[in-house]
Amino acid sequence: MWSHVIYKTTLILLVVLLSAGCDRSSEPVDSDGPSTVVGLRPDTRVSDAEINLYEGARKTLIIHSAFLSRFEKIDSTMAYNLNIKILDSVGQVASTIVSDSGIIRETSNQVQMFGDVLVNVGDTTTLASDYLYWNPVTEKIQTEAFVEIVRHGDTLTGYGMEANRDLSRLKILSNVRGSLENSEEIDRELNQTTE
Repeated sequence: MWSHVIYKTTLILLVVLLSAGCDRSSEPVDSDGPSTVVGLRPDTRVSDAEINLYEGARKTLIIHSAFLSRFEKIDSTMAYNLNIKILDSVGQVASTIVSDSGIIRETSNQVQMFGDVLVNVGDTTTLASDYLYWNPVTEKIQTEAFVEIVRHGDTLTGYGMEANRDLSRLKILSNVRGSLENSEEIDRELNQTTE
């Protein structure tokens, strides 16, 4: 008789332990979207989203994302297939950035971009990197990663960079290399200024 009671008790404990390990969340698993922050469930998931960031009353960034997951508790929005327009002081597009993914922190207006990051300024200047950061305090694009900048056929590369929103003023921090397509024109301009 005792063996029968022990058997039933063991069976009940086994069922309780196995069911305790199962996730009984009523929220469906999203197999369409990319994975999100480990251990957290997003508060919001949106496809084809647009986020506008402001500095006071002035709009500074327009961010379009194919898919995003918002985590309000940690002020993080994971965004995928980003297209970002950085606006100048009068609201005109100064540069456009595309990247595979990014993290947007809306309360501080910070944006980190990852993957194949490409910045375009008109059809004259491009910047390519694996990582860029929009610093809202200095209103500059920054990175410690490798960068390649092409302007009017001239190419500069190096590690680390800081640039203003339209890439008209930039500084490569280390290991700077370059090739100049228009070196004869540059020599001529330099000679004219020294005469």
